[in-house]
Amino acid sequence: MSAPRVTLYDHDGTYTGSRIHNDVPLGDAHELREQLIAELPDVAYGDIAVRPFSVREGDIVWELVDQTAKHGMPRVSFYPMDIMFAPPWDGTYDT
Repeated sequence: MSAPRVTLYDHDGTYTGSRIHNDVPLGDAHELREQLIAELPDVAYGDIAVRPFSVREGDIVWELVDQTAKHGMPRVSFYPMDIMFAPPWDGTYDT
């Protein structure tokens, strides 16, 4: 199972909301994610800068946490999925 999500930010990089679908069969997750993106107005792909956030949705806390001080180099982690992002900030991540 998967939980496809689209995380939304304003032009200043402030978290504004999410569209999350829990318990989606893994084989359907990519198609659902593409559908969620297609429903957004004015989608443009490129470099962005976002601010850390923490939000409770039901009984789950979703957060983007700056881990730079802990690791001594630029790092951010996305929880509860425990995904870590680091330079070159190209969308690749470590689990």
